[in-house]
Amino acid sequence: MFIKYICKMQKVTMKCLLIDDDADDQYFFKLALNALEANVELSRASSGVEAFDQLTAFYIPDCIFLDLNMPKMNGREFLKKIKNIDIFKDVPVLIYSTSADAKDKTDMILLGATQFITKTNSIGELTSILKKEFAKISVSR
Repeated sequence: MFIKYICKMQKVTMKCLLIDDDADDQYFFKLALNALEANVELSRASSGVEAFDQLTAFYIPDCIFLDLNMPKMNGREFLKKIKNIDIFKDVPVLIYSTSADAKDKTDMILLGATQFITKTNSIGELTSILKKEFAKISVSR
């Protein structure tokens, strides 16, 4: 009981991986995250291949934000692959894409994505979206 109390007193850092090949979109995401003032450790990768190089048994993120259109390994390929690896299959993967296509949304959810977020040009709007999504993830942890 005492150990649980101590753990609740400490700030819990959420580990988040953003996979997006666009440096401007990565920067925009980071600005929204900073505006959120959450205790989130952000790692970034520019492709699915680079992301898999970062993921190990010692680095399992609490959530992954994944773009669909990237070189080397796109978001669809990454999602299929990660959902077939036992230690990563329960990690929430949120699609973060410019696509607003209903078919993309349906396909990604069927492949195991937790949520589909269409990119916005508003830091305030993205901050609000991130706040809601991180609240959901925190509850499930």
